[in-house]
Amino acid sequence: MSYFLSRRQFINVSVQTATLAAGSRFLVLESSAQEATSRYQSFFPQLDKFVEQYMREQGAPGMTLVLSDRDGVHRVVTYGFSDIDRKTSVTPDQLFQIGSISKSFAANCALQLRQEGKLDFNKPILEYLPWFRMETKFAPITTHHLLTHTTGLPGDPPVFLSDPNAKHQTAYAPGNQFHYNNMCFVFPGIIWVLEDTQESFMQQSRWLQSMSWAFRPEAFRGQTT
Repeated sequence: MSYFLSRRQFINVSVQTATLAAGSRFLVLESSAQEATSRYQSFFPQLDKFVEQYMREQGAPGMTLVLSDRDGVHRVVTYGFSDIDRKTSVTPDQLFQIGSISKSFAANCALQLRQEGKLDFNKPILEYLPWFRMETKFAPITTHHLLTHTTGLPGDPPVFLSDPNAKHQTAYAPGNQFHYNNMCFVFPGIIWVLEDTQESFMQQSRWLQSMSWAFRPEAFRGQTT
């Protein structure tokens, strides 16, 4: 079920969470069967303390953390509450909005296209997307600039502007400043589809196969094979 918070609701939840956290023991629930044998186990208590401090500072009611490397999942742990009024703890199969985690997926797929010789990170994006309407007095924007949030383009407008005569304006030379940018991560996806069919790339991607545990509920029950 989709769930959205307004700014006022988010502030209210944060205040309630801070109040609850201040007067109760921080809730940490281990969920991974591999946790007891992980080579990172000695770091878990320190990590839990960091997460507790971060959640209190952010006013976050709850979260799930997965620790993994190329060998598999080492730990799945949940913190806090999914319902702070009922004090219902977060469970490993709790659904969260994916948010900007999808940017990591887009960036990794772009890296694979680069490894396969289908994408040049230093080539101007207008050579891939000549239809993109942009006005700039600076050097060309590249895929590298897109992925590093350094394009100089505004962060949140749609790629396709409603006014056919309007153009995106750059505020500074690409590569000079970091400015978090949502719009720019639409471009790698468009290039991905143009350079390789989405379906075949999804099926053949070594990276997506190696991360397939993230899309299987059983992975969060300790079954990582």
